[in-house]
Amino acid sequence: MSSAPTPKPAAKPKRFSNWTIAVTAIAVIFVVSIGATVYFGTVIKPGQDLEATKQACATFAAGKDAAEKAFLDEASRTDQAPSELTAVTNYMAQLYKGTDAAFKQSVDSSDVQNALVQVSVKRLSVQANQGQDALMTLDTAATDVTNACAAALAGK
Repeated sequence: MSSAPTPKPAAKPKRFSNWTIAVTAIAVIFVVSIGATVYFGTVIKPGQDLEATKQACATFAAGKDAAEKAFLDEASRTDQAPSELTAVTNYMAQLYKGTDAAFKQSVDSSDVQNALVQVSVKRLSVQANQGQDALMTLDTAATDVTNACAAALAGK
């Protein structure tokens, strides 16, 4: 008989316990969810806000254009005497319609939304029978919205 040493059984590879695997999986999920939240807040949400601002500004611009057209259509009538009261009423109706639609599309607490709110506040203090004063007040507020849109779309 030979005295050859008997081979040692191969060492089992060290295995992770179920507890270690569970903690690691939870940590990975936690880190991935934080990364996804940061990505959403820095990439996706600003893009969504910019798109909503573009839509709100386009809607308001269309409403303002319709208001100006409604005013000019009445003011330049030739089939009868133009009525200033009707012209101002038409202007106000179209401007308010555009303002309301743009407000629904705007980003909460943005400069554009705040400017739209100011147009709505002016609505409470302006009457069509005030004529040119009403137009000047509303046009100033509408210009503020246009300026807020320009600044927001320029990234300021």
